[in-house]
Amino acid sequence: MFVLGAYYAAKSGSSLTNSVGVEEFVTDRIYYSNQIGMSQHLSNLMIFGSATFLAGWLNKRRFWALIGIPISLVMLYSIFVYYSLTSSRNSILITLVFNGSVYFLYRKVRIDSSLRGVRNIVLMMCIGLSAIALGRGLTKERYMNLGGDHAEVQLASLWYSFLDGSFGNDENLLWLLEHGHPYYLGSTYYAGFVSIIPRSIWENKPWGAGPEIKNLIAPGTYVLGGAQNTSITTGMLTEGRMNWGFPGMIMAVLFWVSLTRYLANLAQSSKNILSDCIFTMLSVYMSTAFLYAEFLGLVSRAIFLFLLPAFFIIAISLVIRGNRKEAILR
Repeated sequence: MFVLGAYYAAKSGSSLTNSVGVEEFVTDRIYYSNQIGMSQHLSNLMIFGSATFLAGWLNKRRFWALIGIPISLVMLYSIFVYYSLTSSRNSILITLVFNGSVYFLYRKVRIDSSLRGVRNIVLMMCIGLSAIALGRGLTKERYMNLGGDHAEVQLASLWYSFLDGSFGNDENLLWLLEHGHPYYLGSTYYAGFVSIIPRSIWENKPWGAGPEIKNLIAPGTYVLGGAQNTSITTGMLTEGRMNWGFPGMIMAVLFWVSLTRYLANLAQSSKNILSDCIFTMLSVYMSTAFLYAEFLGLVSRAIFLFLLPAFFIIAISLVIRGNRKEAILR
């Protein structure tokens, strides 16, 4: 999975650096991402591959760690380089969360006053501070490449800009309450389920909540196929409010809690390492990303992070079983 994702990441990175240019890409990520095409989405297989590989060698004898640790470090470095190139803070964060979840699932980490416990605390603090520093660095690079008056304002208060990019979508809910809005009655959720259908086949395919709320706040700032489009990440509560008002917020929370609990139970009852790893990552993904993601983006990424790898794994398993039956019959 990682090798396949790395191939498409290299293909996407080549298009980005040779055809578009990194600085130009950062100024209009939505437009140029559509130009690069499917390769950018398939690069998500690197994230899945790195976490499942980590799970694999963690469940082997200690000897395998001598091989597994350097390979995992190379995988993580490759992922960080690629997503730093595309200025995707969320992808880097998801990589850290997935690999961290898998590690803590298969390695009991002591948090106490012993030397090992202190070492684990220091390690987790270093990882957390590194993630914050990396996110701040990507935010700075993005606005330096963007240029203009708005970028200068953001650079002048960089920590605020960084936190705003992470948690500022909560302010959208306040805007909806103060200004009023039409109700979308589930259309933004429907857009998530049909997101896999190319717009070249279905030109009038519905938008997600991000473009819709962006045009509510600043009409005309998101035009289908246009350059310099900007969108907003809504989050669970804002999107629930957009569709069905206050009851929609309650329904979104209940759905989130029920789904996360169901996935966690599946992870606990799984019979093998691979399914255990997949359901653990999926439950962590839904319990974290769902809070601040747009539903369309959440589903679209889940297709490439989980459904596509699961399809490949099932297909390979069926082929292996078929070959074994043929060998037995012979």
